[in-house]
Amino acid sequence: MKLLYDIHSHSYGLGPNERTLRSLMPEEFNLLDDLGKIPPGNFFSIGIHPRFIGKLEELQQKLALIEKKSEKHLVLAIGECGLDRLSDTDLDIQKEVFLKHAEIAEKAEKPLIIHCVRAYPELITIKNTFKPKQKWIVHGFRGSDETAEQLLKHQFMLSFGPALRNSQKLAGIFRKTPLESVFLETDDSDEKIEDLYETASKIAEKSVDYTLEEIAKNVEILWSRKTVRSF
Repeated sequence: MKLLYDIHSHSYGLGPNERTLRSLMPEEFNLLDDLGKIPPGNFFSIGIHPRFIGKLEELQQKLALIEKKSEKHLVLAIGECGLDRLSDTDLDIQKEVFLKHAEIAEKAEKPLIIHCVRAYPELITIKNTFKPKQKWIVHGFRGSDETAEQLLKHQFMLSFGPALRNSQKLAGIFRKTPLESVFLETDDSDEKIEDLYETASKIAEKSVDYTLEEIAKNVEILWSRKTVRSF
């Protein structure tokens, strides 16, 4: 049975061949405390979304909680976290919070799931300065052709979501992006990950089986040597 990897979702995957990375914010971390209620095939990323950083006096407590929960074997990545110019939080504060997530990811030896809106130059600069060993994955990519080229040049991976179905521009970017740098995701939509794999395969002019195999290789590269349970 070939597996369908959903690298970023806000709900559980329920299909027997689905492997879902559900994104949790601190107020949802209680879901990690009762493993018996977690459907098989579901794993987690944990972090603070840049639009929901909230009160600064609570921030250190939240970050400490993320660091503690990052040790859980079902937590496979840190995030989503990132930079967003539409956030009410000052960009300099966002950068500090993002860097803390990056430090936690390095310590836990887990990839970083990134939300980025209108701040790609800053994101690239931070990566070049920080020089992470762990992979950085930009989720829900919707940027320009030039932005995609720059991110790939600087060794980011790109995750494409449901917008891929309705955007010719995004389809063109996906077609040019090597599958070795790609993931797929449902994000907060009602889309089925199976349908997204079919869409992506048509755009790339590849078989669905080929797309499944290539993304499975990406998963293996990121998680095969970790001390946590792999997908």
